[in-house]
This record gives sequence, structure tokens and C-alpha cells, in this order.
Amino acid sequence: MDKKINIKVYPNKSIDPSDHGTEKRRIEQSEAYNFVGFSEIPEYRTVNKELLKTALSFLSPELKQIVHVDNATGTGLIPQLAVELYNELRINATIFGIDPDLYALQKAVDFIPEVKGVQILLFQGYGQRLEELLRGYIPEEGVDLVTIHDAIHEIPGHDIKKAIFASQAKILRPGGVQTYNSAFTTIGMGEAALKYGRLKLGAFSYFKQNRNKNVTAIEWYTPEQYAQMIKDSGLTIIHEEVKTVMMSRKAIEAISHYPEFINGVFRDMENVENYTLAQKSKAFIAALDKENITSLPRLWHQIVAQKKN
Repeated sequence: MDKKINIKVYPNKSIDPSDHGTEKRRIEQSEAYNFVGFSEIPEYRTVNKELLKTALSFLSPELKQIVHVDNATGTGLIPQLAVELYNELRINATIFGIDPDLYALQKAVDFIPEVKGVQILLFQGYGQRLEELLRGYIPEEGVDLVTIHDAIHEIPGHDIKKAIFASQAKILRPGGVQTYNSAFTTIGMGEAALKYGRLKLGAFSYFKQNRNKNVTAIEWYTPEQYAQMIKDSGLTIIHEEVKTVMMSRKAIEAISHYPEFINGVFRDMENVENYTLAQKSKAFIAALDKENITSLPRLWHQIVAQKKN
């Protein structure tokens, strides 16, 4: 039984991890290692809520009912922020969250506030299959808003990334808008790139291991490449910016408890398979101490795009 009346989770018993295109390398979240801690960081919540506000400014000010799909919703940060925002603006809403990680969706129920006039439906599934997953749930004419925040970089493969943007564009109604952001583009580390590099090598040295040059830890894309994928999906970019956010030591430690982040940091370390997620997280935090890091900047590339009539 669901814990909250207006929030429901729809597991998908037929889901196949290999469909994600991740070569089964994605690590499921768990009670010990998940995104919840980082999602509570004020500066991170602010950058995402402000992008939602910007998106709403391109929809009709008379809009009092909204259908919103959040792709790669994880533990539900964007639905949390959207509920706050819709409540402030007195907008009724139906919010759909999509993610392949069932634990994350179930955890989201604990953190998404229940507000009168807002219904939350969380579906286990993949972001390139939105039309299939949501058939019969969303209006035939399409939805008002689709969001994908800080997630597209975790999905390997240019073709799958493009398929996700295409899927999102397809379910938008004419005039509807999409938001995207990522702090993991080629400009994401900004002027602190050397500090990030030393931090990573420091974490490797904790295990007395070197970098495996035959492995790509993360596929880095330029902001221009992500913008082009969005344009190729048929949408028109109506807002684009790069926002610098100073991440505190608390924030950096919190993200070290998110499996995909730690997995990405250590993916190209020699003999990485010999070490547990807990050991890698501990090594990363030890490297923060070694490098005496109290904060680091992160640059978020952000886009709002619209489906023209």
C-alpha cells in the first residue's frame, strides 16, 4: 500500500537493465548510498528550482492546471521542487516521474510533500520510452512541461541521449516546454578543472592505483552538442545560460554517497573491481582532506526549449 494517497509508484516487472544501454554498469541506489543527501543541499535545490521558474515563465500566465513529466526523476528532487512551486503559484498539477531505479522511486515517496491539488505518479522505466510508458495516462495532445535535470550525462551513448530528447519532445503539446541542465559538460569544472583532477588522482592514490588509460570514465559532451540534440528533436531553444554554483564541502561529501557519481569517478582506475562502493566513497572523502578542499565551483549548462505550434 502506498504511504500517501496522492503519490503512487508503478513498478515494471518486465524491465530489462540491458535496454538502458549502460552495459549493466549502472549501480542501483540503496539505503546506504543514494542521492537523497545531495538533493537536500540548498545551493543545488536553488539552481534547479530557478530553472523550473524560468520554464513556467514561457507558459501561459493563465495556466491553472499543468501536466509535468520529470525524466530520470531518481529520488524525486524535481517533483519535490515542482510541488513547492505549484503550491506557491496555486496551480493544480499531475506530475509523472520516470526512472529505471525502483528503490529511488520508492524513496521519492518519503520526500515528496503531499499537497492538495497535486498528484504524483512514479513509473519505473527508461527515458527513451516515455510515450509507451505513459500511454493512457497523459493527454493525447501532449503535456505542458518535460524536465530532465542533471541526468543526461549519466546515460552513455550519443544515440540513446538523442533518443531520450526525441522521446521528450514527442510527448510535449504544441507550446509546451522542456528543461534540461547538466553540471557534467566539457565546461562543468570551469577554472577548477586542475583541482578536480588532483582530487580524482588523490582518490586513486588512496588505493595506490593509477589511471587505466584504456577506459573512458565519462563521455564528456559540449554544451553545443546537447543544444544540438535538443534542436534535432524538433524543439526551439528559447532560453540558454551557464550558471556557476559554489558547492560547499558538505555538498561534495554528500555527492560521494551517490553511486553513479562514485562509479564515474573511479571507473577508469586500475583494478577498480577490487574495491567496494563504500571503500571508494571513503577514498574520495580522504582525498578531499588531503587536498584541503572546502568548496569547489560547478558550472550548470541550462536550456529551456519549446515545441512550436
